[in-house]
Amino acid sequence: MKTFKLDEYAGDSESVSIIKSEITGAEPVHTHDFIEIVYIAEGGGTQFINDTMYDVQKGDVVFINYNQTHSFSGKGKMIYYNCLLCPEFMSSTLVDKENIFDVFALSVFDEFDSKAEGMRQMASFRGRDLIEGERHVENMFEEFSRKQVGYKSVIKGYMQVFFAKIIRKIQNSNQKDVAGYLHKITPDVLKYIDDNLSEKLTLAELAEKCFYNPYYFSRVFKQCYGKSLTAYICEKRMNKAMKLLKDTEYPVDTVCEMVGYNDRTQFYKVFKKYTGITPGEYRER
Repeated sequence: MKTFKLDEYAGDSESVSIIKSEITGAEPVHTHDFIEIVYIAEGGGTQFINDTMYDVQKGDVVFINYNQTHSFSGKGKMIYYNCLLCPEFMSSTLVDKENIFDVFALSVFDEFDSKAEGMRQMASFRGRDLIEGERHVENMFEEFSRKQVGYKSVIKGYMQVFFAKIIRKIQNSNQKDVAGYLHKITPDVLKYIDDNLSEKLTLAELAEKCFYNPYYFSRVFKQCYGKSLTAYICEKRMNKAMKLLKDTEYPVDTVCEMVGYNDRTQFYKVFKKYTGITPGEYRER
C-alpha cells in the first residue's frame, strides 16, 4: 500500500499544500503522513476512509487523518481541492484546542482511531455556506499557487475560518434546517450557471431545471443563498471577468462577451459599480 508524503507536495519550509485535481476513475487504497481535507468542487463520487463509505457531491468536505486508509472514485468527472496539512499546522494556533478534542476527538492526532469510532468524517456545505466555503478554498489555492509575500499567513487565516465552518457543520449534522430551503436548490444549478456565464441565463430557464415556477424559484434562491439570482449571476460574471483580465491577454471586448455581456457599455457600467474602476484600470493595476 502506498503512503503519500507531504514533502512530495510542499516545500521544505511549508506545512501545508493546496492542490486542485480531477478524477474520472478510481484512486486505490493508500495512506498519508499528513492530514487531508478534501473539498468537492464539481461532480461527485465515493470516498472510503478506513472502509467507511461516503457518497460525496459538490460542497461536501471529507476529513482524513494521517495513517488512515483512504481511497476514492469519481462518478464521471469529479473535481476537488486537497488541503494537505502536517499535524503541527492543526495546532492551537489554527483552531481552539477544545474544539479539536470535542469535535474530532483528537489529542496530538495519535488517538484519532480509537476515540473517533463511529464519528462521521464528512460535512456538507449548502446554500450560502457553499458559496462562502468554496470562496475560501479557491482563495487558499490561489495563495498557495502564487506564493506571494505573506501567503503562509493568509492561508492559515483562511484555513482557520474554513475549519471553524467544518466544525459547525459536524456539530449540527443531525439538526434539520428549520426553514427547509437549503436542499431545495441543488448545487447542480450553481454548476450550470458557472458553465454558462457566457450565455443568456434567464430566471425561467433556471427555474425549469428545478421544476419550480419562476416566482417560487426566485424567492427560494434568495432564501437559500442570501442574495437574488440576478446578484449572484452578476457576481460570478464579474469575478470571472476579473480573473480573465488578470490572467489572460484577451481584449476587454472579448472578456465582455466571455462573461455574457453583448452590450459593452453595460459591461463597463456594471464592472465599475462592482470594482470601483474600469476594466482597463483593473488590468493595469
